Amino acid sequence: MLAMPATKSSYTVELREQFDNSGTFTASSHADGNNAFFGPGCNITATYIDKLPSLNAISASAMMEFPSTIQVAQSINPSGVLSISVTDIDQNQDANSAESIFVNVQVKDVTSSLSMTLQETGLSTGVFSGELQTSTELNSNNLILDQASAGSSIVVSYSEQHPQRAIQAESIVSTVATVSVVGGWILPDMGTSVTVTDSDSAANLSAINSLVVVASQVTSGSHSLPITLTAPIGSEVFSGTLNACTTLPCGQGQLFAPAGSTVSVSFDDPKPLPGSVRSVSALVASSAVVNLPSSILPGSTISVTIFDSDRNSNAATLQTITARFGVYGRLQVEEVTLSETNANSGEFSGSLVTSDSQSEFSSGSGSLAISAGDAVIFEYQEAIPARTLRRRIQVGQVAVIHLPSSVVVGKDFRVDVEDADSSSVSITVTSNSPTNSLSADLFPSSTHHMMFANVATCHSSVAIPGCLAVAPGASIEIRYNEGLPAATSAISVSIPSISLKFASVLVAPENRDKIPSSGTLRVFLFHVTNIEGDIPGSIVCSSESLPETLSGRKSISRWKTISFNRFNSTHFVSYISPSRELFDTSASLNVSVPSASGCPVGAQLLVSVGLPNVTMLALEVVPPPTISFVSSPTTNTKLDLVVVDSILSSSSPGAMSEIQAHCTCASDHEIVALKPNGEGYHGSIMLSSRLSASNDSVLFCPINAKLQCETRTPAGFAKMSSQVEDCTPIFDIHFLRQMDSLAIWNVSFNVENCLSNPNMQYPSAALLRVGCATKS
Repeated sequence: MLAMPATKSSYTVELREQFDNSGTFTASSHADGNNAFFGPGCNITATYIDKLPSLNAISASAMMEFPSTIQVAQSINPSGVLSISVTDIDQNQDANSAESIFVNVQVKDVTSSLSMTLQETGLSTGVFSGELQTSTELNSNNLILDQASAGSSIVVSYSEQHPQRAIQAESIVSTVATVSVVGGWILPDMGTSVTVTDSDSAANLSAINSLVVVASQVTSGSHSLPITLTAPIGSEVFSGTLNACTTLPCGQGQLFAPAGSTVSVSFDDPKPLPGSVRSVSALVASSAVVNLPSSILPGSTISVTIFDSDRNSNAATLQTITARFGVYGRLQVEEVTLSETNANSGEFSGSLVTSDSQSEFSSGSGSLAISAGDAVIFEYQEAIPARTLRRRIQVGQVAVIHLPSSVVVGKDFRVDVEDADSSSVSITVTSNSPTNSLSADLFPSSTHHMMFANVATCHSSVAIPGCLAVAPGASIEIRYNEGLPAATSAISVSIPSISLKFASVLVAPENRDKIPSSGTLRVFLFHVTNIEGDIPGSIVCSSESLPETLSGRKSISRWKTISFNRFNSTHFVSYISPSRELFDTSASLNVSVPSASGCPVGAQLLVSVGLPNVTMLALEVVPPPTISFVSSPTTNTKLDLVVVDSILSSSSPGAMSEIQAHCTCASDHEIVALKPNGEGYHGSIMLSSRLSASNDSVLFCPINAKLQCETRTPAGFAKMSSQVEDCTPIFDIHFLRQMDSLAIWNVSFNVENCLSNPNMQYPSAALLRVGCATKS
């Protein structure tokens, strides 16, 4: 039986044995503050009547307790109100009056604390509440905090009586984020700075923090753009750039925001809890657009147009604005009035005249004194947004190109460019016959504002890299790209054909600079006039490897006179060779050259002509070409050929994509095509012991016949011959043993002498004939 002493109410509870023969009986009863039998602070007595050995009553008592709870807001602003609520039914001791309790309030990690009274919310509620004002200002009635408290917490503690224990709750100190648009205006096509100040979001002051805001424009359609803002280390101020465009489509990372529309920048501030959206709105300004020339000439008129719809204050009338001009490094300032071109257009135009003068003009004269090389400064004060727009105009000068009175083709000529505002670093020189051009670098001259370039020319018959090829009757154009004034893209002048003179020139065909040691080369003398008969010349062999002469000189050891014979009206030709026959004598040098043997490989063969101003021609002596067989020619196999030519190997890739070799054997002949491969030219031909009239790619070449292949290249003539071999297998027969009338033999088939040719086709079977001879 359970009984509540305060009301003497009781009721019976049935107990059940826990398990068989345990003698232990248990029961449970639910008790809470809403149960009619129980109340706060009451004593509960349980009585049991023991029947054996005699009727005996035993009892036990317990006091009814209700655990208390404490509630505070999860977060609070440093300047805010902290609401505190404590539920403790045990403290509802007088049902006829509202009672009070005390709690302890303390800023975390701060030693001092304060005691605060909480009042019961009504009669017999057992709920006690109160409010605490916090402030970042010094006020004796408030809990003093500061912005640095963000991230800390306020701890509220309560000492419960039944049961005896201490409970507490914390409220995180949080700041309300502030969002701002720097300048208060959105500047389209320029970028506007957006900031958010929020210490809660700067959780880690030792790192760079970031957050995201959303910019929205709903005045003209619905458009939004997320923007990431970042705060540097140790800062709670997040900043980023809002990029807006006024016409669709916008670029990536831009918000469509036409002039006059409103843009809202919002931030979802998570603290103080439960969080809220902080936002700010700004009007999209009409950013002024200034149109000015980037460069002008002295004495010209500067025209300026400004588009600024914010200055269109009255749609029915024409407005005016003002702008100013000055010159860098001078005192003069001129103010210009710009008038609206049409009502409600927002377009303003005006102009200012200039004078070519290095003298100083007084301000307000109406004409701006400028000279080549000056910089004109333009300035306009924009109202919305409030800022100063500045532009720079370069004062240029029309460049002047100076040319020589005549040009000798075959020599360099000089071009001088006079330009005070030089921006180009080269000129382009073009010949119209044959059509070709080159770029020549400009270098500073000793004369102020002057630059020069040296241009190399050569006869059209001589193709030399970096040289302008010119033919008789051609003209030469010089083109200079002028940067200032910008309206002039380039200026050009020409050297007429009447001013061109042609110098004689000594060249080898295809501008060759090599000659084979055993070959002969034609050398041409071009552009020769007013000369009758042959022209004398000489060839000299120059080599450090030659033996010393009596005078100790090595550079000129062997020489010979030659003649240039007329080839046509203006061209002469001579045949030269580094062979021994041309250098058998050296008497005219008054030196003795022992064992003269021509001009050796590696030496230079110097060709000169008996005319003034003709450059000597230097030719390197190189080995003659060679042709070789990769393996010994064998009938019924494919033979590989290699041709090495030192002149071709030094030429540009693809100069000769193929050369030919003529191969003959017995009564047959074939042409072999050789392609570039590594150091030489490679090709192959099939040799056959059977004559076939239908197969042109096979050369009839029986055993013991003579195979000869020859070729002619730019370095000369080469040939190779060899006797054709047969691939004869070797048979070895060994007597092993004899048993009665049966003889056992071992026969081996040896083809080692054929393995050197990978193209040999070996038989799969062979017929062996064996004979027997006896002593008798």
